[in-house]
Amino acid sequence: MKRISRVLLLCLLVGMLFLLAGCGGESLTTPGGVTVDGVKLTLDWRAVKNAAYYTVEITSAEGTEEKDSGKNTYSLEHLKEGEYTLRVKAVVSGSDEEHKDSDWSKPVTFTREHETGLTFTLIANGTAFAVSGLGSAEGNITVPDVYRGLPVTAVADRAFYNKNALTGVTLGENITSIGKQAFANCSYLTSVNLPENLLTIGSQAFQSCRVLETAVVIPDGVTLVGAQAFEYCRKIPSVTFGTGVREIGEGAFGGCEALVSLTLPDTVKTIGESSFSRCTSLKSVTIGNGIDTLPKDSFRALSALTSVTLGTGVREIGEYAFADGTSLASVSLPDSVETIGAYAFSGCSALADVSHVSTSLSSIGRDAFAGTAFFNDEAADTVYIGTWFVGCKSGDMQKNSVKDGTVGIADYALAGCEKFGDALILPNSVKYIGAYAFSGCTKLNVAVIGSGVTVLGERAFSGCTGLSRMILGSYRSGNNAGLDESSLLTIGDYAFRGCANLSAIDIPDTVEKIGMFAFRDTGMYTSATRDVYAGRWYVECKADDAFGAVAVNDGTVGIADYAFYRCKSVTSVKIPDSVKTIGRGAFYQCLTLSSVTLPAILTEIKDYTFYLCEELILPELPLTLTRIGRSAFYKCQLIAANAEDSARRLVIPDGVTEIGDYAFYYCTFTYDDRTTAEKVPGGIKTLVLGESVVNIGTHAFAGIVTLENVTFGTSVKTVGEKAFYKCTALKTLELNEGLLTIGTRAFARCEALESIALPASMTEVGAYAFYRCGNVKSISLGGTTAIGESAFLGLSAVEELALPSTLTTIGRQAFRGMTSLKFVYLPTTVSKIGAHAFYGCRSLTLYVAAESDPEGYDPYWNSSYRPVAYSVTVDDGGNILSFMTAEGGVTNVNAVTRLSAPAREGCTFSGFSTSAYGAPEYTVDTLATAPAGTRLYVVYTKDN
Repeated sequence: MKRISRVLLLCLLVGMLFLLAGCGGESLTTPGGVTVDGVKLTLDWRAVKNAAYYTVEITSAEGTEEKDSGKNTYSLEHLKEGEYTLRVKAVVSGSDEEHKDSDWSKPVTFTREHETGLTFTLIANGTAFAVSGLGSAEGNITVPDVYRGLPVTAVADRAFYNKNALTGVTLGENITSIGKQAFANCSYLTSVNLPENLLTIGSQAFQSCRVLETAVVIPDGVTLVGAQAFEYCRKIPSVTFGTGVREIGEGAFGGCEALVSLTLPDTVKTIGESSFSRCTSLKSVTIGNGIDTLPKDSFRALSALTSVTLGTGVREIGEYAFADGTSLASVSLPDSVETIGAYAFSGCSALADVSHVSTSLSSIGRDAFAGTAFFNDEAADTVYIGTWFVGCKSGDMQKNSVKDGTVGIADYALAGCEKFGDALILPNSVKYIGAYAFSGCTKLNVAVIGSGVTVLGERAFSGCTGLSRMILGSYRSGNNAGLDESSLLTIGDYAFRGCANLSAIDIPDTVEKIGMFAFRDTGMYTSATRDVYAGRWYVECKADDAFGAVAVNDGTVGIADYAFYRCKSVTSVKIPDSVKTIGRGAFYQCLTLSSVTLPAILTEIKDYTFYLCEELILPELPLTLTRIGRSAFYKCQLIAANAEDSARRLVIPDGVTEIGDYAFYYCTFTYDDRTTAEKVPGGIKTLVLGESVVNIGTHAFAGIVTLENVTFGTSVKTVGEKAFYKCTALKTLELNEGLLTIGTRAFARCEALESIALPASMTEVGAYAFYRCGNVKSISLGGTTAIGESAFLGLSAVEELALPSTLTTIGRQAFRGMTSLKFVYLPTTVSKIGAHAFYGCRSLTLYVAAESDPEGYDPYWNSSYRPVAYSVTVDDGGNILSFMTAEGGVTNVNAVTRLSAPAREGCTFSGFSTSAYGAPEYTVDTLATAPAGTRLYVVYTKDN
């Protein structure tokens, strides 16, 4: 019996053990770090090992519910407004017999605040919100100052685009930006406020809010009103501009049909095309003194406009600027106005009075006053605007003349006029003859322009087939009849083209410029075999008949623009010293031109003078030169193939102050055989810039792959974008003291460059300035204050780099790929560093004067996770003296990432000590073991 009892007892104990085992083993760790993220609206906690999932207990006034989550986070977005208590526990899987569920975490409380139904997006690296959509809201909405504890600073692009449920908006005072199309096409929006802190109004922000009836007050902080920002807001009653507004974009207030008056303050500098067009109720416009140009269509179709006041800074009134302003009866043009564009006041049918015409006016465009009351005056056949002749209604100049006191002839004023007397004689008061002014006047036989004309416009007399005599000044009668006095400076492009009977002309000594093909198809042109002269000017070489050598006549004073245009068979041109000016593009694309002699008194090589003269050998540059223009020697050979080194020099004369964009672009190779295009090395080897050069233009010397040495004169201030780009043989570069800026990619891909020494005057190194100059071994940054993005990217041979105390900004990827660089000291003056600034510098240690990363350092400034020592001290020579260890040692020092020891000239690094002048206690290998918060002193041993 006892035996049976023992067996039963044993079985009972075993069963109890199995039962206990079935109830699980060790409990999971209770979730810790339970917090509510009030911004993202999530409940977060630390992950628990072996947890299959988690259960969240949510308790409110309405009761308790449990929700499961597969991650260590749970969204609280769905909770209603109210007070909640939240707990979490970790749950095991059903198959886990070794563990059991954890206990509940400590409870946290959470208040779900009222929200408007609007949607929001985190911006500014998670420090602020932008309202991004209407969500469930409708009607009149309020964008709060703060959302989930962060300021709401922006209305996102297209946030409320085309939302017809929106009727009113109150924006919080933290709003600084309203994005593109933010409220566009909100057809029922009637009211909105612009907060005082607003800085930006994006393009089309309120476009086509057709019932918006709030007066628009642009805050003082806004500098730019975006293009079409309020276009077609038909009920806006008024607009007031803050003191900060500088620019009003294209079409910004076009079609605002309820505007009655408009004042643009002096602070506004620029308005865009069509900026106030089609404002059909606008009666008065006052334009401040800060605006110099009224662009195309800017105030077009203002049918109610009766009063315009132009500021004293307005220089140009653009095409159609006030066209179709049918109620405008009078206007005054201040003395600042220089140009009135085509059709500027056309269709202003009531305009009958221009009470004052600018004394600075030099041009009135085509039909600028067509359709005005000036052309409806039956008492007068000729039409004048002040002292400007603008047209003849009948086109009959047999019975009319240009009256004394007239200052200018408008563009197209008498174009196509068929009736003239024996001669057109303009009074000496006329200064300006506009483009096409007498074009196509086929019955005109003789013209005398008078002694006052300074500018003869483009095609002014083109197509005057009957014109046989032209006096470019006043007429002298008697035995020595002909040209007398003249003030003429410029003869425009095609000015006499097609004047078939004009076989001779005297060009006054005052003329400085004759435009392109000014005498094409005249009697002078058709009678010439090859060389066309007008007076003492060489005006054109007939391309089809041009070959071999050309000798410009002795006594010639000028060569016209594009005179040798595409004379592909001319091989040489001799220009006498009597020539004072050579025109723009004079030898444009003369492909076989190899030799030119320049006159000794030449002061300027104008834009495109020798453009694509591929075989041209560098002429001797006169010492009188002051400017070399844009593309002046574009892709010219300049140096003979296989020339001696002594001949491979380009010396810019000391008088030159400016070298234009693309001036010597790709002046690098010649062709041995043009049919096979085989390149033979030649080109410039040495460049010396004269003492007066101030500006070097964009791409000025780019692509000269033979260039090895460059010496700057003492006056250079700016080096333009890509000025020496891909000068792949450039080895030495001598920059002048006084240089201020080096532009974007100025010396990029100069792969042979050995060193860079920037002067103390230097302020800015442009983006990619020395990009991929892979042979550079040393850099001196002078007095540089800002280094642009990728400025020194790829300089893999540089081992040492000293940053000047003047430096404040290091751009994105500025020193990326400096694989040989050992250490860099960042002084306290460096307040901003862009992302990946030292990326790929795999041998680098960074010594930072600050105790930690300043706010201006991008989170990814040290994206290669190189060692960083903080709180660094240096001596006067910039040598590292000491630094502080951070938590766990110097940042990023471990078995893989090893600190590079500091260096000091004349010394050997011996280690680190915890006391100044102490014995070494740590090496670069044991540095990571130094206690946190320890100042370590660098120990140097002097070399023998």
